[in-house]
Amino acid sequence: MNLLLVAVGGYLIGTISFTRLIGHRILPGEDLSETEYAIPGSDETSTYRGVSASSIIERSGWKWGLAVAVLDGLKALIPTLVLLVVYPDSAAYAVAAVAVMVGHVWPVWWRFEGGRGQAVLLGALIAIDVVAIPAAIVAGTVVGLLLFTSVYMARNMWPLPLIPWFWWRDGIGANFWFAVAVNAVYWIASRSDVAEELRVRKIRGISGQSYPNRLRYAWHAFFTED
Repeated sequence: MNLLLVAVGGYLIGTISFTRLIGHRILPGEDLSETEYAIPGSDETSTYRGVSASSIIERSGWKWGLAVAVLDGLKALIPTLVLLVVYPDSAAYAVAAVAVMVGHVWPVWWRFEGGRGQAVLLGALIAIDVVAIPAAIVAGTVVGLLLFTSVYMARNMWPLPLIPWFWWRDGIGANFWFAVAVNAVYWIASRSDVAEELRVRKIRGISGQSYPNRLRYAWHAFFTED
């Protein structure tokens, strides 16, 4: 199996931007590359710079946003699953999954402006190890709340626990390196989001509070904020 061809094919699949395809239909003429969110308790806004299901959710609600997320997940699920079935002894499935995520995050046809790849990663994980999904989400939520006292981290850092998960389950193999690679892609793509989260925490006066107060706030906000 030629892994280079797998990588190129996976990348090209990943560049299919369902956000843009659906957005062109339901939001003609709108620029989806920047999405503003109101900062609770402030007159300022937070800006998400990316083109993903989140862009559609903020503008048109969960119905269309969920459709985008499902399609993004399928573009990773299908090639990953096919390669797992056809070439079970090859790392081709992992190469394809990572390549699809790279294409999604940095699509050559769209000036390398894509999303963060969470839905794509979920699709790949359904094929590779579906149990890893709830395990990673629970671990990410707990660490995000307890260690970082951050709603953003609690909701978005779940890819990181995939690294110890696959190390524990499979050792240093294809799945482990898949987890390392997708985390590298994900966190490089998310660096502006992390910086924006730090800015928002400063605006809301969260950063200077004591740990118990930050934790109390994060716990409450996790279940109440959109």
